Amino acid sequence: MRGHIRKRTRDSWTVVVELPRDPVTGKRRQKWVAVNGTKKEAEKELARLINELETGFYTEPSKMTFGEYLDLWLGAMKNKVKQTTWNEYMYRIKRWKNTDTAAKPLQKVTAMDIEIELQKFNLNPSRTKDLYVIAKEALKKATATGFLSRNPMDAVDPPKVAQKEMKVWTKEEAAAFLKATADHKYYVLFYLALKTGARLGELLALQWENIDLERKTVQVKHSVANISRETVLQSPKTRSALRNIPIDEATVNVLKNHKKLTTERALKLGFGRVSWVFWSSRTGRPLYLFSASRIFRIAVGKSGVPMIRFHDLRHTHTTFLLEANVHPKIISERLGHSSVQITLDRYSHILPNMQGEAVKATKNLGF
Repeated sequence: MRGHIRKRTRDSWTVVVELPRDPVTGKRRQKWVAVNGTKKEAEKELARLINELETGFYTEPSKMTFGEYLDLWLGAMKNKVKQTTWNEYMYRIKRWKNTDTAAKPLQKVTAMDIEIELQKFNLNPSRTKDLYVIAKEALKKATATGFLSRNPMDAVDPPKVAQKEMKVWTKEEAAAFLKATADHKYYVLFYLALKTGARLGELLALQWENIDLERKTVQVKHSVANISRETVLQSPKTRSALRNIPIDEATVNVLKNHKKLTTERALKLGFGRVSWVFWSSRTGRPLYLFSASRIFRIAVGKSGVPMIRFHDLRHTHTTFLLEANVHPKIISERLGHSSVQITLDRYSHILPNMQGEAVKATKNLGF
């Protein structure tokens, strides 16, 4: 496959690629693409087009339907995102491919087409926004690679989604729950969530090598994901999620006892040495995320304290730290947030309640 670039102006180029001759007339055909930028960027685009043509990945934009392009984009994302993320993408693309707009030529898709389809999905605002976002990302790439001159999604307003209510326990409620579940098989899972603020997936991914009882730290290196009925380890979404969480002496003692009891149970069940901190008695492997959430809901229901999600234990932990006047930067690092601003934005509703304490503190300044 041959091709070349031609300079148009100081910062623009024309990429020309030779296409196979017309099978009927035998006439020569070429693909022309305008590139704004450096010569290096134009050369990169030329290489990309040649590769797509040689591998059969390329389709003439004028002939490609919206649905065909979505398949193309989804395939290109396969090795760029985690498997769990790609599975979510696949589900959302499937929804779009079942629309009337999927059969429409890509270059003729309008903002009105998208808005009509979003209404026809008749889903809750959160699900609708997921479909909006996936379409916007896919068509953003179509614009960047020259399939479209402009992204019709730019003229579509995103669905408004009400923020999920953050429910937290008081210290008394948390203590009551732990007391009620003291003999529960997964008591330590609940306890560690409240004492560290770690996410459920991070807790289920813990192995004993990640816990240093001498240095009193819990090292978060992975999170679990459930893919095709298999529980797999995956890296956290951000580098900041890789962290060491300091723990107190009480937590160390709880973990020591848990290790002793679970080691004995593993031997009785015939699993031998189990490296996981929290595991299923049926498989000797980490619990499914769904199963762990269900176990927690049942435990809360029996305890008599207000019902919350497992993830709300993380919010409860954070609330306790803020109320204890722990610096937001320290809390942010403990939670694995990529910036302290995320922590401040997410828990801003708690901060006004702390203003009273700040006023009290000014009384002791001595002037």
